[in-house]
Amino acid sequence: MLMLRHIRQTLTVLMLTSPVVLAAQAFDPERSTRAFLDSYVSGNATVVQSLIDSKNLIVYGSDTEEFVRGGTGLLRLMMADQQLWHHSATFGPMQKITTVRSRDLITIFFEAPFLLPHAPPVPVRFSLVWHREHGRWLLIQSANTVPTQHQSADELLSSGSNK
Repeated sequence: MLMLRHIRQTLTVLMLTSPVVLAAQAFDPERSTRAFLDSYVSGNATVVQSLIDSKNLIVYGSDTEEFVRGGTGLLRLMMADQQLWHHSATFGPMQKITTVRSRDLITIFFEAPFLLPHAPPVPVRFSLVWHREHGRWLLIQSANTVPTQHQSADELLSSGSNK
């Protein structure tokens, strides 16, 4: 009996310290952000709600009128987007990903092309903030912009259009 208890304790320690278990317990901002993006663009309200802090969420969309507070505002925005996109939009791969971590906050900034059938890709830049509260990581801020292209100071100066 003592031997069985020792084996069980040893297995428990090995399981709790194995890299696989530790990785499963760690928050992966890229994976969670991708789940949020894919769920938003597909209109999956259940998954979106499970990833956000419904009371404290603040979202800045790419249009100045797209500013919402709280989960209800985000879901209203998402449903309007679904009508506009006819449930056919997707986001391409996340690129230029940067993250900053502290104990209870993680920021993730990146670009991803917005894709609609029969339309050229539109680059979108995202800035998201995840907050850990009571052991759960939830999205509390999101901002996105559609950046200009070929309008940097270097390009404008080199093309002579600043004269």
